[in-house]
Amino acid sequence: MKHAVSLLITLLSVLTLNAAANPKPNILFILTDDQGYGDVGRHGHPLLKTPHQDALHDQSVRFEKFYVSPSCSPTRAALLTGMHEFRNGVTHTTDPREHLNKDAVLLPQLLASAGYRTGFIGKWHLGNDGPHAPDKRGFDWCSTNAGAATVHFDPVITRNRKREQRKGYREDVLFDEAMAFIDEAKGSPFFCYLATYSPHAPVKAPDSFKAAFVGKVDEEEADFLGMVANLDFNLGRITQHLKDRGLEKDTIIVWMNDNGGTHGLDVYNAGMRGCKATAWPGGSRAMSFWKWPEKWQPHAVQNLTAHLDVLPTLCDIAGATVPADLVTKLDG
Repeated sequence: MKHAVSLLITLLSVLTLNAAANPKPNILFILTDDQGYGDVGRHGHPLLKTPHQDALHDQSVRFEKFYVSPSCSPTRAALLTGMHEFRNGVTHTTDPREHLNKDAVLLPQLLASAGYRTGFIGKWHLGNDGPHAPDKRGFDWCSTNAGAATVHFDPVITRNRKREQRKGYREDVLFDEAMAFIDEAKGSPFFCYLATYSPHAPVKAPDSFKAAFVGKVDEEEADFLGMVANLDFNLGRITQHLKDRGLEKDTIIVWMNDNGGTHGLDVYNAGMRGCKATAWPGGSRAMSFWKWPEKWQPHAVQNLTAHLDVLPTLCDIAGATVPADLVTKLDG
């Protein structure tokens, strides 16, 4: 706890110096699904080429000892509430234990109170019906796809409750949706939470991204690595979109994975033991890259940090007031 508090104080002191220059930066938060800590070029993967993630790594404040829950729903709940799963109610990935407490105050609600336009794109996994749906939890712009992880191509996208058949690979479409939300923000500070399905099983990548790995690993591993390569391609696309719109310098980009890896562990696991759903570092150590051009100097931070620290940190950056009664409940 001492290390976590020390890190938060250090990080917040750096951010405070820049608050006067730009008190309301845009926030693009990208969470990948089942991409392990080792599934990126800069972390030593022998086969993956991830030039855009590598560039983000080099340009970011990088938290080297950052931990999440060992499965996806608890991680997502902790990110959005700043509370441990036993406090926020999400202890599994199945109904009803994936349902976030209805009285929980979420990050988008807090950011909205500070003038942010809030958008959610992709995988929610915290209850999709009724009061649990993302459009009832503080997001005023939502885009999801029917069929969840099982539909890789030509997904049906539901944007703000309007369904539309789309063409192409699912993650390409989801990044298109994120860029559409950014464009619709039109000058308001935005919080864009983009939660991908890739590279979660069942694995299937476009042939053009899979080709580099065919014959080097088995079929499933080739698809898995191809999915990561496609995510890297899309990170490059959305970064260029921000540049084209003149938003790059005013936008914080956060890149994280939600839990340990699944496929290709026999190829590379960054020297860690374990995988998703285990208590070992391979199950819960995550990458955490935070970039704000010309505001934060890129460097590695060795203090112990976690998904629980995200909500209070982003609220401080955005100037969003956390109610006093909620402050006492936060674990970050």
